[in-house]
Amino acid sequence: MKAASARTPRRRLRRCSCLPARRNSFVHRTRAAGGEAGRGRHARQANRTSCRKHSKRLRHQVFAHRHVRDTEDNSSTAKDQMDILYFLRERLSFIRRHYDAAVTGFEETKRLIEAGAPPYDATPIHEDEPPFLQEWMDADASIQVIGLGCTSLLSDALKLYLGHLQRNRIGFEFDDEGRRAIRRSWVAAHREALGEILATDWMGSGIDFDLIEQVVLARNRAQHGTDLFALRPAHDAAMLRRHALPHFAESREVEAWIAAGRPEGLFGAPGVTVSREALFAAIAEVERLGSWVDANLARADDWRRSRRSGDS
Repeated sequence: MKAASARTPRRRLRRCSCLPARRNSFVHRTRAAGGEAGRGRHARQANRTSCRKHSKRLRHQVFAHRHVRDTEDNSSTAKDQMDILYFLRERLSFIRRHYDAAVTGFEETKRLIEAGAPPYDATPIHEDEPPFLQEWMDADASIQVIGLGCTSLLSDALKLYLGHLQRNRIGFEFDDEGRRAIRRSWVAAHREALGEILATDWMGSGIDFDLIEQVVLARNRAQHGTDLFALRPAHDAAMLRRHALPHFAESREVEAWIAAGRPEGLFGAPGVTVSREALFAAIAEVERLGSWVDANLARADDWRRSRRSGDS
């Protein structure tokens, strides 16, 4: 710990004239401070006292050096983008692992109840309902809550990635029209902005932005409940108008909703159901977006150069 604090910065700083001469090694400086190297009267006096004026100057130089170093590090765009994609993938991998670990116990409970295995092999108390129905429903609801929580983590990971891409890697701002578009859908707003910067209409990218936007909508429905009587949220009318075939829904509920004439009321709309298959497909889509952007970031450099030449 002591060695780390005494390490010299990469740039040579001017030394106070009242201090003894030093070599470059940390070991020499430590010994000189202890009295083995600097045995002269001036050296011993310098070790006992401090020059406030020169100490202030040295502190200023160290601050200036750190500022320059940080600026130089931040200008390394290749490193910035490597970190962006790396940490996006780390978050996505965590979501996968978290979901599988969290639902295991509840899936086992459902399996044991359905198989009538211990400890769910006792004679049912109520003959008019399946045995251990409440326990099965609680386990199923818990799996859905975990899935909804994972959509929230996924939505946050995507938003953080796009924000870092905008501010730190590419460096662009939304105009008034873009800010209004963000309020409607920040996924669509970033798609349009990145499409202009990366010179693409996204048709050949293979990215399903419809699915990515549904991650955000499912997260919003889960975080802002509207029905006290149902733990699982339902798709609202706006979601169903924008996405006629919702991704996070059971197929039987979607088929029943279509057969009923696509009613927009909450009681007729399919619920937001996050299965493992649906969640992992959404995670893969977000990762596909990050990988595609990473492979085409050179186009952003061309966009910046064209903007500079246009401004000049």
